[in-house]
Amino acid sequence: MERLICQNCGSPLHEEGGLYKCRYCGSTYRKNQAEQIAAMLSDALDDLKMEALAKARRAQYDAVHTKYPTKAAVVAAATAVTVIRPEDFLAKVYLRSY
Repeated sequence: MERLICQNCGSPLHEEGGLYKCRYCGSTYRKNQAEQIAAMLSDALDDLKMEALAKARRAQYDAVHTKYPTKAAVVAAATAVTVIRPEDFLAKVYLRSY
C-alpha cells in the first residue's frame, strides 16, 4: 500500500490498533478513511503529472521546431520530459541526437 498521510497536517500516519494515527497533530482515521484519502491524493497527483507532462512535451515541441533550434534549448526541454516520464522515447531520441 502507498504511504498514508494525514489530511490535516500532511504527516505520515502510523497504524495503532486498527486505526491510523498522526503522531504530529493527533488526528485519527479508520482504515477505510485513510485508504480513501490516499486514493484521492493519488488521483490528484496523476492528474497534475499528466498536465505537467503535456506542458513539458509542448515546450519540447516548440524547442525542436523553431527555425534554428539551439542544442541547449532542446536538451533542456527533453530533460524536462524525461524527469516526468523517464521512458519517453521521443525525449530520449532528442537527447541522443543533440
